[in-house]
Amino acid sequence: MKKPVHRLLLPALLLSCSPLVFAGTVTVTTLNFNPNGTTVTDGVQITNQFAGATFTNAVEAVVPNFDFFDFPTVNGSSGEIFDSGSETIGVSFSGPVNFVSGHYADPFGIVVTAFGTNGAELGVFNGAGIEGSDFIFSLGASSDIAAITISDFGEQLAFGVPDPMPGSLGVSQLIFAQTPEPGSFLMLGTGLLTMAGVLRRKFAR
Repeated sequence: MKKPVHRLLLPALLLSCSPLVFAGTVTVTTLNFNPNGTTVTDGVQITNQFAGATFTNAVEAVVPNFDFFDFPTVNGSSGEIFDSGSETIGVSFSGPVNFVSGHYADPFGIVVTAFGTNGAELGVFNGAGIEGSDFIFSLGASSDIAAITISDFGEQLAFGVPDPMPGSLGVSQLIFAQTPEPGSFLMLGTGLLTMAGVLRRKFAR
């Protein structure tokens, strides 16, 4: 005996709302800023040499050509980026992301700000100053993040700290991730619920 079609919709609906749907769908990109021997060398301005993001005001530094004791690289990487020309590094992502993280060293501390596709501010991370090691910054948002800025922590100037200079902000790793939009799965679940209701009424006749 065949099962009514409307009964088969329940497992499909549960699956659409299940965390299993999200398994394997998160796209994570990790940039360690290692030179590739061609477009990335010591002292080169970093723009679009690394897939997934475009940088402004960032310059490549390669061990041993910088103070890697105070600004250590991460995971054995031999490359790092520093701010150049001003105290802010800009990052624009080639596709919207929902999570951004990274390793940094900066004696003044940092402020990381996330912006949406319409330029609206989505979140701010304030990181403490660190030399000789590195700290992690992270930002997540329910809305898509289109870009971030990473800046020296200017508020410390009020406490007599000298004005931060270009080159005092080092980022040795950047990670960003794109996760599925919950709205798409909500629409799927709503559609299945509606269909189940229609079929239930039909089979109840």
